[in-house]
Amino acid sequence: MPTVKTQKTYFGGKEFRMRVNVNKDGLFTAMLPGWSREALGKDRVEADTLKAAMRAFDDEKKRYGKMLQARRRVIRYVFEINDKTHRYSGQDERDDLTFGVGKGVQFGVANMIETAHADADGKILRQSYTEDNKQPYAPGYQYSRFRGMESTIDDIQTIEWSQEREDWFVALCRAMDVLIEKLKTLDEDQQLLLTAVESGSLLTFAGNNPE
Repeated sequence: MPTVKTQKTYFGGKEFRMRVNVNKDGLFTAMLPGWSREALGKDRVEADTLKAAMRAFDDEKKRYGKMLQARRRVIRYVFEINDKTHRYSGQDERDDLTFGVGKGVQFGVANMIETAHADADGKILRQSYTEDNKQPYAPGYQYSRFRGMESTIDDIQTIEWSQEREDWFVALCRAMDVLIEKLKTLDEDQQLLLTAVESGSLLTFAGNNPE
């Protein structure tokens, strides 16, 4: 059968050259890659026109691509810590934050859906992330808009979701909210701060726990 169309493409993450042949009866046939035939249950697509044969090939490519995607629920989190104390040297010193004075911590956490994209041999090529509908964490912990939790930058960590792990991060967010609320109270009321200093009560004196 003469070849009427060839086209370089990717099928299941692997390079493949599609060829469309036409037989003497005018039937157009495009062979599928050998590595996809068992999963798809066919070795070719056929159609009455060249355009229809190419469209059928693309449909099978999309169907196979979906078979190579694994989805799971995960928790993604990130700590940025500024610990410029000059007590350490080398890798012990953390200087993740680029603003402010003194020490600081920025923390983000979110439930996400991870999609792992694999090639035809099952090798993971990349991961992508979308936000889960369930976000039990307090507002403000989904990190900043310019570096969202869907980012694939290296400093965002990913772990498998479990209820126990989610509960732990929820508790951490609450503890940080309590600390921030108490620090705000001391910052906004110097007399209260001085009273706390004189009593030696530190943060146990300042403010009430936020709801």
